[in-house]
Amino acid sequence: TTRSTSTSRSTSTTRSTSASRSSSGSPSTSLPSESARVVSPAESGAVYTSGKPSLLGVNAALMRDLSGDDETSLSDLLPEWLRPGLWLAGIAMLAVFLWRGRRLGPLVSEPTPVEVKAIETTLSRGRLYRKANDRAHAASALRTAARERLRVRLHLPARSAPDVLTRHLAERLHQPTESIADRIAPDAPTPTTDQQLISLSDRLAELDEEVRRS
Repeated sequence: TTRSTSTSRSTSTTRSTSASRSSSGSPSTSLPSESARVVSPAESGAVYTSGKPSLLGVNAALMRDLSGDDETSLSDLLPEWLRPGLWLAGIAMLAVFLWRGRRLGPLVSEPTPVEVKAIETTLSRGRLYRKANDRAHAASALRTAARERLRVRLHLPARSAPDVLTRHLAERLHQPTESIADRIAPDAPTPTTDQQLISLSDRLAELDEEVRRS
């Protein structure tokens, strides 16, 4: 009887003490439930507050490591062997380009399947010009070829103007400049008939022969 009485008194004393502490606002040692936890937002719009949990659930030390304020660049994060490896690969590629792009020795002539003589090509082009009645193109081709041959005979530059060539020919052959220009000038009159085209060809051949003999 004595033990049961003391036990009931201890239990009632403990309950009254807990109730009085709860009513007086003293801190309790019990943990709050999941529904009772409240996470306060960051102050002043910051992502975190020093020493306090934020909305992200991390502390200030971890956020300081993730903020990138330690002046670490991307090159510092790369391995040390990567930069020499890139230089070595670039030098190797340059050596391959030089090796494959260089001609090793002179060009080698290969036999053609069919040999076509120059006179046959000339006659074929002449037939095409005659079929198309393109006397202007034919006369221009004759005068251009004549000017190139005459420049070589007079030792003139390949890009010398037709007027310079005409003046040298007139001085060397002692002929009027207009007569020479009428035959070799690019803006000379165009033949209108086949007979005039043949006459122009003969006159150019005579001019070349005169320069060769002079």
